[in-house]
Amino acid sequence: MQENTTTTKLEVKMQKLVESFNIPLRVVWSPDPEAECHGEIAKGCIMIFDIDEEEAWDTFTHELIEYKLKKVTNVYRETVNALIEVLQKVANNEKESFIESTPVLIKAVEKAKHNHSK
Repeated sequence: MQENTTTTKLEVKMQKLVESFNIPLRVVWSPDPEAECHGEIAKGCIMIFDIDEEEAWDTFTHELIEYKLKKVTNVYRETVNALIEVLQKVANNEKESFIESTPVLIKAVEKAKHNHSK
């Protein structure tokens, strides 16, 4: 029962901190020795899997920083995605133009070849 009380107290402290920064996430400390990572942000939650309370705080800090950093890097991600979309349209237009002009080019070469051999 002691572990559950400690978990609840830690979650409450972390949740208050999250709310003080107006971060729309819920904190869940779910100690799991089998977890593949220390923590993650998923489905609106900061999930923390560390067993040790001090490590849980470190992971909590890491996840908060990562969350705030995503807002900064998201601008670049959106810009790159928009650029890729424009480049795909340009490339597609060039491809279509090439495909449409190819039969005309082939016919012109064939016509020139036949006129030259006469």
